[in-house]
Amino acid sequence: MESRAENVVKNIGAVAEATSIFYNAIVKQVPKDVALILTQHFMDVSIARRNMPPAQIAQAAAAAEARRRELEKRRQAQEEQEKAEDPPREETT
Repeated sequence: MESRAENVVKNIGAVAEATSIFYNAIVKQVPKDVALILTQHFMDVSIARRNMPPAQIAQAAAAAEARRRELEKRRQAQEEQEKAEDPPREETT
């Protein structure tokens, strides 16, 4: 039983390390909220992959990509709205 428990702990550590690497790579490219959601999808796909046929894996990956695009569009729209609400001020000297 000790050997099995040790394997479980090693697997959890490997999953945690993979998740950390994934998040750290993504957060450099997208905002933190998007990186967190993508990391959640990564974990969901990683866990479910063990019990899924390849077609469902591809479907889950496509859903994650669609969600990422949706969040990116939402973030861009929010940035544009903030720019429109707060126009640049002209400097007077």
